[in-house]
Amino acid sequence: MSDIIVHEEKCSGCNTCELWCSYAFQGSFNPLLAYIHNDFVPGQGFKITFTGDCNSCGICVEHCVYGALSLE
Repeated sequence: MSDIIVHEEKCSGCNTCELWCSYAFQGSFNPLLAYIHNDFVPGQGFKITFTGDCNSCGICVEHCVYGALSLE
């Protein structure tokens, strides 16, 4: 199984990763249902976290146009 590597400095907060994750696993484009979350922290930028339900499938990596996520 692959690990998802996070490059937070490249994250724009576009939510594309959350949208595709939620669609793939919940059938709905709803960031609140995603297994990945990107939250803006003032003075630090975006922080990307994964819930315990994430299986590192890579759909978020596949759709991240900014290169903030990669598979190891």
